[in-house]
Amino acid sequence: MFDNARRVRRSLRVARTGARIYLGYKRTQRKVRKLGPEAAAIQWEQRHEAAAESLYRLAVDLKGMYIKSGQFIGTRTDIVPLPYTRSLSRLQDQVPARPMAVVRHTIESELKRPLEELFATFDEEPIGAASLAQVHRATLPDGREVVVKVQYPEVAGLVRLDVRNLRTLVGIVARREPNFDFRAVVNEIGSQVPLELDFEREAALHRLLAQGSRLDLIASAHDCGDGGLAIALTESAIAGGTGFAVVLGSDAPWYVTLFSESASRAVVSVTEAKAGAFEAFASELGVPAARLGETGGPRMVFDSLFETTVEETTAAYEEAIPKLLG
Repeated sequence: MFDNARRVRRSLRVARTGARIYLGYKRTQRKVRKLGPEAAAIQWEQRHEAAAESLYRLAVDLKGMYIKSGQFIGTRTDIVPLPYTRSLSRLQDQVPARPMAVVRHTIESELKRPLEELFATFDEEPIGAASLAQVHRATLPDGREVVVKVQYPEVAGLVRLDVRNLRTLVGIVARREPNFDFRAVVNEIGSQVPLELDFEREAALHRLLAQGSRLDLIASAHDCGDGGLAIALTESAIAGGTGFAVVLGSDAPWYVTLFSESASRAVVSVTEAKAGAFEAFASELGVPAARLGETGGPRMVFDSLFETTVEETTAAYEEAIPKLLG
């Protein structure tokens, strides 16, 4: 149980960090009025670095949604200064796995049976650990190999608290500094992260993709868990060699709609002839589905925001991957 005293301490830590960052920016704002452009740029760079490091330490200490939010911000050079992405990108490697005793207790508490009755084998070393859960290999009593995703026991309560704290803090800053209004980003985080705690919803999506493929309803599919909608659409276009035109249809800022990550969402390509059958099947499984646009042609069109060609994007990927791999 996440007790009230710890909740209060957690909220105060967030408030103190937010206040220090805000006051630091106000001091720099006053200081640069007397400086030339180059000296002012140095001051702002130093302020960004200090603020980013404070957020990094906050995320590492409090974990949960703060690590997930920091990981998202750490990839968004288009919405935050470079010092933030340099500092917060380190969070990609800052999620230690929970001990096996915690994993065992969580599984047995949820499923009301000993681990040994549930699985013939269970690999204590996780495949991977993320901000909200970790994943283990296992074998069922009937011999089927499975992957077990274990949600951290305190994370559901933390997410609700952290979303409330972030909304309060960002709302105060937005009212005082309209140029720093990130309420839409926080609202998207607040709507998407709780969905990632709904493992039944995620399982329903996987059933839809697996059974839909077996029924030949789906031409291709790509989840939005790594890079969001933009990466899912782009990698699907590269793999299939065909373009698309999509309409985002969201009130959130474009960068939130395109780049917010969620393992409980996927981009699915279906033929027009099978679209109705796919939508009916998704409804039967309780998975919401909405049409984004159409596939075909050589161009990748992201609403009215921008467009490029599949050929140009493929060439850019092929050039970038060897550099990333060294």
